[in-house]
Parts: sequence; C-alpha cells; structure tokens
Amino acid sequence: MRVTFSFLFDLEIFENCLNEVVLRHQILRTTFDYKDEKPCQIITPKDQFNRIKVLYEDLRIIPFAEHDLKIKKIYKLEFHKPFNLGEGPLLRFKILQTSSKDYIFIIVFHHIIIDPWSVFLLVRDITAFYDAFSHNRTHTLPEQNYQYMDYVLWERKKNNEEEFHKLISYWKEKLSGEIPRLKLPSMSLEHSLVSSEQGNVESLLLSQELTEKIKIIHTKENTTLFEFLLAVFKILLYRYTGEVDIAIGSPVANRDFKKWQSVLGLFINTLVYRTTISRKFSFLEFLRHVRNTCRQALLHKDLPFEKLVSELQPQRDLGVHPFFQILFVHRNFPSLYKSPISTMKFEKFEIGVGDTQFDLSLIVEEIGENILVSINYNNNLFQAEIIKNILVHYRTLLQDAIVNPNKLISEMKMLQDDDVKQLLSWNKTENVFKKEKCIHQLFENIVENQGDSIALAYKNKYLTYKALNQRANKLAHYLKTLGVAPESLVAINMQRSLELIVGLLAILKAGGTYVPLDLSYPIDRLQFMLQETKANVLLTQGTLLDLWKNYTGNIIAVDNDWDIIGQQSINNLINTTLPDNLMYIIYTSGSTGKPNGVACTHINVLNLLNLFWVYSPPLAA
Repeated sequence: MRVTFSFLFDLEIFENCLNEVVLRHQILRTTFDYKDEKPCQIITPKDQFNRIKVLYEDLRIIPFAEHDLKIKKIYKLEFHKPFNLGEGPLLRFKILQTSSKDYIFIIVFHHIIIDPWSVFLLVRDITAFYDAFSHNRTHTLPEQNYQYMDYVLWERKKNNEEEFHKLISYWKEKLSGEIPRLKLPSMSLEHSLVSSEQGNVESLLLSQELTEKIKIIHTKENTTLFEFLLAVFKILLYRYTGEVDIAIGSPVANRDFKKWQSVLGLFINTLVYRTTISRKFSFLEFLRHVRNTCRQALLHKDLPFEKLVSELQPQRDLGVHPFFQILFVHRNFPSLYKSPISTMKFEKFEIGVGDTQFDLSLIVEEIGENILVSINYNNNLFQAEIIKNILVHYRTLLQDAIVNPNKLISEMKMLQDDDVKQLLSWNKTENVFKKEKCIHQLFENIVENQGDSIALAYKNKYLTYKALNQRANKLAHYLKTLGVAPESLVAINMQRSLELIVGLLAILKAGGTYVPLDLSYPIDRLQFMLQETKANVLLTQGTLLDLWKNYTGNIIAVDNDWDIIGQQSINNLINTTLPDNLMYIIYTSGSTGKPNGVACTHINVLNLLNLFWVYSPPLAA
C-alpha cells in the first residue's frame, strides 16, 4: 500500500509500534512444531519474543521513472522468500521511501496466521500506536480481550460430532457427481502441463453511476451485493463455456460474532457455490436461484475446507484445484485505505504481479463510490488481452442485467458493439468459387500448368506432378476394371509412402470414395470399419497382406501388383463424379462407444480449400 505522511516519518517509532502490536496479538508470536508426532501451536511469551526488524530502502536514489519496476522486483523477492514455521516470526515488513512524504509498505505474512481481515486490524493497530507514540500519548485502542487461541477452542467446542456429520451430509449431497472443468477462452495450456502458479492482475473500475444502479437493483430483489455480482459472473462463465453445472469457490470471513472481529488470525474459510443453469432462466430467476444456493451454503459454512476435501476425497489431478478452478472474492471487510489518523493517507498500490492457486480469481471491492473489479490469473493459461476482454464482458453483462432484468440469460448482451463488428468481419467468409469440378480435376489442372514441379517428396524419393498424375491414372484405370464407380467404397491401408498418395488420388479419379484404415488403430477396430462399410476393394502394401487374410473382397497390394497395374493407360480418365458425390468416409475415435463413420463430399472439401485459397491462393486451380 502507498502511505503519505503530512509530517516527518520516524522509522524507529514505527518499528516500536509494530512490535507493540506483536505483543498485543498472540498469533503474531506463534510458531508451529511437532509434539508427540502431532503438529502443535507454540506461543512465545512476551518477555521472550525477539523484536521484528523493519527493513527500509530509499528509492529516491534512483530515477522516479524506474520506481515501479524496482518496487515490483522487491515485492517479488519478498513474496517468494520462505518462512520457517518452527522459528518465526511469520511476518515481514519492508518500507520503501519514494519521496519526502511518500512510502510503500510491503507486508508479507504466512497465511497460517493471518487472513485479509487481519491485515486491516494489523494496519489499524500500527497506525493507532504510531499516532500515540509520535505525540507522546496513550493509544486509544480497546482492550484486547480475546486471542486467536480462544477462537480455536470455541470452534472445537461448537462443532461437535453431531454438527460435523450434519455439515458433511449437506456438502456430500451438494458436491456429489462429477463437477465439469471449465475451459475458458484461449486457455493456452492443459492443466497437467501447468507447473507454475505465477500470476498477474488486471483491473477495471466500474463507474459511480453503474455502481449505484447495481446497489439499487440488488436491494430491490432482496439479494446481497455478493449474490448479485456472483450471479452475473456465473452467467459470464456459462456463456463462455456452455457448461450448465458451474462450481465456484469463494472465501467467507467467518467473523459473525462481534467478539472475533478484532482478533488477528486465520478465520477465513472457503465455500463452494455450485449451481445449475438453464438457458430458459431469466436473469431474475437465476439471481434468485443463486441467492438460495448462497444462503444454504452459508448455513453450512462451519466445516473447514480442508476437512471437506479430506472427507469427500475428490479425484485430484496435477495443477487442478479440488472442486473448483475459479475463485470469486468479495472484499467486504473494513477498508484498509481509510486511516483513522488524519495525518496519514493510505492508497491502494497495484503491484500487478503475484502467485495464484487458481486458473482465475475475480475480486470485487468497493473503493469509495465505485466498485473495483480485478482478475488475478495464471499467466501460463491466459494472456493479458484475454483477461481485459473478460472484464469488459463482465461489465457489459452487469449493465444489461440492470436494464433488462427479465431477459433470458442466453440472450443477455455480453459483447460491445466493436466486438460484434469484429465477429461479423471474421465470419464474412462468403466467396464465389467453382463448384462444378471435383478435387482430382483441380489437381489435373495443376498438372497442366506445372507438371515438372516436385509434387511429393518422401525420404530420398520424389514425384513430379506429371509423374504422380500418370501413376494415379494407371491405378485408377485398374480400379475401373474391378467395378469402381462413383461412391464405390474403397478401403486403403498403407504405410506412410508415395504409394499412399497415389492410391488416394487413384480412388478419386476412378470415382470411388476412400475409407482410410489407420495402422495405429487396433486390428479389431479396422476389421469393424471394413465390415461396416462393406468396401469391395482394399488397397494395401505387400508387407501388410497378413493383416487381411480373411478379407473376401478384391485386395490390391500396390507395390506387389504394379507389374499388372503399370500396363494401364497414363491418360486422365473421363470424369463421371459429381461434386455432391462422396469423397471419403472417416471414423470417429469411438471413445464414448462404437465408432461412427462421417461422410464428406467433394464440395465439402472444396469449400474448405476455398477458405484457404482466399488467404493463400494456389499457383493454379
């Protein structure tokens, strides 16, 4: 955070204040060790605690233009410096001076002792002590009647065995079945390939007008700001992914009782908000659905997340968080940036770097009269430009939810006008192309124009367009003698070779439809494909003949039978194939059941090639 003082800052006084706060809160003097092979919490007595040293660095010695880069570098170094849980302290404080009155405070702590609410309390106490010490008076902070240890004992007593089973039963039912993984726009890597948790942050400040309208509608609909913003975020994810079963994690402060609101410690828990979405929902209907989901979850929030994971034991994959990949955070704890001391002014200082355990975390917080929306994202998965677009789309959905709350969520406006224009320009692919010719005829046109150019190269063997055409013609004439005609199914099973291309082209010239039998497939699957298509002709190679001993159709080993094939004409055949005739049939993987054949016509392929030719025209067509 950036802090501005209206008086001369005293580092020694500040360090004394920090250590007074450490003495005030036991959790800041806590370390962790093992006793009888079980982890235990050790609180260092006040008179035995070693003072924390506040680190200081003066950035005024470098040009002002280099400050941001230097601050980010220092932050990264401090952030990644490990703590020793057995020794402590589990808190570090560094102050960077940027001008005579401006300072950057970097607070680094282990999450085992402090949560975000505690950071507010920590800063509040330090500033109160600083104001008192710098004016030689007693601080005005209330007596610290409770410590984190009191909360731990209270929680254990409250969550008895009966209550525990009640909570587990709810969450087992709520999180039963497979929860789909969300694949967001332009995720550049699969989770299993992501080993780093390096993250970045992008932010968008909602206008005061939009913020006011959001507050009016969520109040009118008897929902909280959290519920409203979460509902719109879920709609955004639904529109991006098409998934109707969406689970999002969200932290809850867990400080319902007033006595715990001034205690430092790790109170925070994580809840999973799982909702189903129907495209038939209006926004208001879905908002009420989300409201009900949230309130039920909050009634069962006392089960620690780590206990939930331990009890339910979800399938764990490398790089994937259990139950959810996306976090939604509403920072509704007291603001850090409203100092109780008029001589100290606090401002948010965006570092823009940090680590993230999740694919993406959307964070909303009220800053004055505005709502700030930030996204902390894994930069191994997303590019900054994509995240900026997500923020804009989120804002657009918020605006439409306010103007048209009864609109179906599937029809809510998400894209800006410029986005729509861009999509229309990308989709403007209509183009006039010749539809009267088939693929092999286009190839024959190329032969006429550049017959002596190299068409194929494999290992140390080459074929020109003219030679390839002549070899294919000979095989095509031979296929004709076996009765191959338009849409006759001809199977082809060959190793990668020049002959493979000759075979494919020959089948098309004869008017046939080729059925590729990939050698990487199991033989049972290949036989199934051959039986289902009832292909009467099979092109293969001599080394593969043993695979097809039981085949009863016409089998041609192109290499072994070339003496006979080579006697055929080298001239092009009279074409009897129409563009609407089948060109090939390929089979799906069958991973979800029986493989299915997919038929494709010549004109289908021509349409695809035409798209390529718009951007990269062939030498001849």
